[in-house]
Amino acid sequence: MHSYLRPINALLTVLASMLCWCLEAAAQDYDLSIPRVAGKELQLASSMVSPIHLSDENLEQGRMLFRSRCTWCHGDNGQGNGPGSENLAPRPRDFTDANFHALRSDGELFWVIKNGSTVTKRMPAWSTIIKDSDIWALVYYLRTLAPRQAANTPVDGLTPFGNEPPGREPAIAPRPRPASSSLHDLPRSAHPVH
Repeated sequence: MHSYLRPINALLTVLASMLCWCLEAAAQDYDLSIPRVAGKELQLASSMVSPIHLSDENLEQGRMLFRSRCTWCHGDNGQGNGPGSENLAPRPRDFTDANFHALRSDGELFWVIKNGSTVTKRMPAWSTIIKDSDIWALVYYLRTLAPRQAANTPVDGLTPFGNEPPGREPAIAPRPRPASSSLHDLPRSAHPVH
């Protein structure tokens, strides 16, 4: 090979690698079935249950945390379109998407907020800044951002846990969550018992 082509080949190799990384990140951005918790942590996260009660006070605490800590990337309405999201790949999660909420458990949301995303490396860990009970309040608030969705109802072609076709591995079971933005709007049976 001619010596003058070596730098060009090296540059092309780097550019091709960057393109592959961007395409992979973009694919993760749109595929809600790809969790942002990896490996054995996913099983641990999916089994986590909130130790705090759902209450108007906790929803308000979650809303205040969202406004102060999350809007830069996730946007004012939680659509993943904040000013800090412009150059992120994959994009921050859209918490107004019912598909997302149908596929992700409360424990997964808690784990990613607390520990950051081990998959994308874009979501920072908040464990040193936000205490666990406040992270759970934030999880409750995030659940209010999506439109109401009937349990086990397919959304845009995705199948919630429990309705998988034969031979397909089930997704992680999301913990039942409030579909309302206020505790007072929930039926008595939906109140968590702790």
